[in-house]
Amino acid sequence: PAVMKSDGSSAGEGVIPVATPDAARRAYERLNTPVLFRTALTGSLFRGDDNLWRRLAARQRPAVCLQRFIPGWPATATVACWRGAVLDMTTLEVLEVAWPNGPATVVRYIRSPEMEAAVRRIVERLGLSGLHGFDFMLDAQGRASVIEINPRATPTAHLPSNRGRKLLTGLRQAAAGRAANETEGALDSQDGRVVALYPGELRRDPHSAWLMEARHDAPADPALLQLARRPVLRDFLAHRLRIFDAEATA
Repeated sequence: PAVMKSDGSSAGEGVIPVATPDAARRAYERLNTPVLFRTALTGSLFRGDDNLWRRLAARQRPAVCLQRFIPGWPATATVACWRGAVLDMTTLEVLEVAWPNGPATVVRYIRSPEMEAAVRRIVERLGLSGLHGFDFMLDAQGRASVIEINPRATPTAHLPSNRGRKLLTGLRQAAAGRAANETEGALDSQDGRVVALYPGELRRDPHSAWLMEARHDAPADPALLQLARRPVLRDFLAHRLRIFDAEATA
């Protein structure tokens, strides 16, 4: 078994598990198609991804890669780095996802020397700066395998690092040429803490026990909380755009 992925996709939309050569050929044909208008519009509206418009205009076909299937469960690391040096890091085990192969909705802080070492090597080798996300799979022995790098702020980038500092604090200091202030924005250690991500877990299951048992990463404004319970406009737009694409390609 293997996994096929298209470059530039997100939220599991461009990921297809395959087990036979015929399945791999079908997956490749599906993933290697140019960006549709619906995909570009929904990506821009709901993920802020404007790169899809350029791919749509150029009728660019995404690159497709084939990865060995790694059994286990997902984990993620979000890192703040500057000129190839890691400033701070958040390492999380994924407990719930929005849908199969989709984005995490509940995470737990963990310590993984393998994840941390892999991130540091990649950041140094590529000379990375800014916020980046690394996706991993953890096997039954806790061994970590890197499966993806996201060169952007991911949905967990706002969470404090394992040692309790905001990732942007160290990044801001480094970008300004200031010496690191280890006490600025420092909180308690986060190791072992479980976080229900907003609004993902609320949308996945409004009655989820995690919303009560874990720290719910939700805004204090009740109006914003209520808005997340009403994805009617989003679903209506997605439905209408599917019809538009079907008519355009008929």
